[in-house]
Amino acid sequence: MMISEGINFYIFISAIVFAAGLYVILSSKNFVRIIAGILHLFSGSLINIAAISGAGFFNPEGQIILYLISGTCILNISAGVILCVTHYKKYLSNNITHSKTIE
Repeated sequence: MMISEGINFYIFISAIVFAAGLYVILSSKNFVRIIAGILHLFSGSLINIAAISGAGFFNPEGQIILYLISGTCILNISAGVILCVTHYKKYLSNNITHSKTIE
C-alpha cells in the first residue's frame, strides 16, 4: 500500500514530529534535550503550515507566516542556548533538577 504524498501525508508527518518533541520535553532532565524537543515542536508546526500553504496554489500570506514563525523559532532557540550556557556556568551541570550552587 503506497501513501500518496498529499496534504494528509504532511499533516501526519508533522503530527509525529510534534508528538516526538512533546515527549522529549516531558521526559528529559537535560537542557540540551529540552531545546532539541522545542526545536521539534517548532519544526512540526512549520511542516504543517508549509503543507497547508502549498496545498492549492501559491499563497503569499502563508509564506509570510512561515518566515515569521521560522524567525521566531530561531530567536527562541538562541534564547534557550543562552539560558543553557548561563545555567551551566552557574551550576556546572546539564541536569535541571538537581543543581547545586557552586561557590
